[in-house]
Amino acid sequence: MSTHALVASQANVLGFEDATQWQSTVALSSSTTHSQGAKSLGVKAKGYVEVNSVALSSLSGVTSMLSIDMQLPTAQSNPSWHGFVQLLVSVPSKGIYNAFLGQQELTGRPLSQFLPLTFSLPPSLVTTLRVGGYQDFKIKVVVNVPWDATGTYLFDNLHFLADCPTACGAHGACNRSTLACDCNLGWAGSACATCAAGFVLQAGACVPANGDSASVWPNQFSKASSDAWLVAHHDEIQTVKPNVLVLDFVNVSTPASDTARVNQIFAAHAEASRMQGFKNPAQPSQLQYQLAKFVDLRDGVNGRPAAPAGFAYQNSTLYPASASARSTSAGVDYSMFFGQAFANLYGYADPAQPGRFLTLCELVERGLVHEVWVVASGDVPDAGMYEVLESKQRYLPSGEKIAGSFERCAGNGCFDTTVPICSRSVRIGMVNYNRGPGCFMESLGHGMESSLGGSRSPWVGHDTIFAPMESWFVPFAALNLDTKYGLPYRNLESAYCPDVVGVGSFCFSYPTTTSIRIDSAGSITTLNPWDAVCGNVHMPPNAQGQYDICGDGPRIGPCEAATSTQVSTSCVGYGRHGGPGGADQQQVVSGMNWTQYDSLASDCDGPWLVWWEQNMPMFGSGQTFADGTRMKSVWPYLYY
Repeated sequence: MSTHALVASQANVLGFEDATQWQSTVALSSSTTHSQGAKSLGVKAKGYVEVNSVALSSLSGVTSMLSIDMQLPTAQSNPSWHGFVQLLVSVPSKGIYNAFLGQQELTGRPLSQFLPLTFSLPPSLVTTLRVGGYQDFKIKVVVNVPWDATGTYLFDNLHFLADCPTACGAHGACNRSTLACDCNLGWAGSACATCAAGFVLQAGACVPANGDSASVWPNQFSKASSDAWLVAHHDEIQTVKPNVLVLDFVNVSTPASDTARVNQIFAAHAEASRMQGFKNPAQPSQLQYQLAKFVDLRDGVNGRPAAPAGFAYQNSTLYPASASARSTSAGVDYSMFFGQAFANLYGYADPAQPGRFLTLCELVERGLVHEVWVVASGDVPDAGMYEVLESKQRYLPSGEKIAGSFERCAGNGCFDTTVPICSRSVRIGMVNYNRGPGCFMESLGHGMESSLGGSRSPWVGHDTIFAPMESWFVPFAALNLDTKYGLPYRNLESAYCPDVVGVGSFCFSYPTTTSIRIDSAGSITTLNPWDAVCGNVHMPPNAQGQYDICGDGPRIGPCEAATSTQVSTSCVGYGRHGGPGGADQQQVVSGMNWTQYDSLASDCDGPWLVWWEQNMPMFGSGQTFADGTRMKSVWPYLYY
């Protein structure tokens, strides 16, 4: 029996019905595992791969959103990074060459099942494609996956998404990825014609029901995370004072010692929230943690019996993990924090039901608690905890909540599906009792990278949570190296730095203050000019490898001016446009810029993170995008 190539029509090519209508440097195949039609396209990808379509004539049904179905192979060689997919289009006869439509991260996505990835087309491209008159439209699928990937990646059903079924009126816009209206802040309904929950109609506008202004949050008008007031008054908030519930499980420590550690963490964050406090220490602290309650959960106190003889753990018998989880160093059961048994331990009486105590979700929903810090021991094998986890409410770009949409992976890991989702955001972090404040600053910093970085989170792949925050944080934290410099990875953590025994993993060097040399598994890249802006938690702008907060590579010892690499960066000038032509002013920095914070948070990445956070947009900083739009303060957003 003979087979014949299908006609190169829009349906056949974009439906991946014939593998011969796509070209690549790696093996392509047709698979009967598909999401539509009869076939999908199999790509035997390793590292960076481009897959190009044949040319098509004028397209039909063009909208501003494309969707493609993708299936990841079951076997993943790098569990912490699965890669990303990009779409680019070209119509040379219309002057369009490799127009970039976006990037979708694959880390954290389900395996062995088709999932839709969506990409936006700019209005000018939509217009050109709709007008027609071309015969040279081509689409490129970029697949960037681990260099040692072994599986076949399947693609199917590349198509334009339909328009919304109803008009969105004057208070919203059509979201073609959901086929629903994205309403402006305060508006809701299928046509954005009614006020959202927490808002009331006044003089033709939807305004917060508790609409009075205040410069401090929480306040008499708004107390709980994810409150509509918080979003509506974001730009007025000068000081954020979140309530922290501290749970102490460490049998081998004391409440006095652990309370002192918590207070040190409070102080470090207060310093980090001074707007460029390294220039002006008199700046007020904009993040001022409040101790809601310290709960002593050690054995042998509050009428509880001592730990059994020969007990193998430093954390108490109340530590939320099964015996098997503890003996195998598996994970704690986070769902227990949300149950009634732990509510009884928290000891917040339910005013409506005498003898009953409020659960964690009820505490969060009433604004009595905004974060939970678990003081535990990580020094003796036991069930483990993530550094920080958060269930985060998602928002439209306008600031309107996406009803019922929470990101379970807004930390450097994910809450299991067995963990309840409260009606508001909640964060749980683990404080190692035997570490200093800098280590927990690093943990919370990873949470910021995830919740602020959105779809470009360096830790767990997830979608955008709130686009206006992601839009300033991604370039600030150098999570856009693929689009900014054309690198095959989005951040330097994704470069492959082999671990040299006795030396460590150091593959970045700086030939000059304005250039970088990257040695990624023997692949050398030199970039000049180079600006890492503010870098991120593990990677200051002058780092030669991860955790190199001084920028002196494998050298061991205190950070010194003679050995700390100097680089030119726009971090201090980010969003301030003080350079030539309105660009951000650059200046030379080194590890000596943040050593002044050694005494405040000396361990882990603490000194660097104080300086890093001081450069973030905050109240009164005046930082803006190139078009003059204000960058929103980081601190209120942490409690959206």
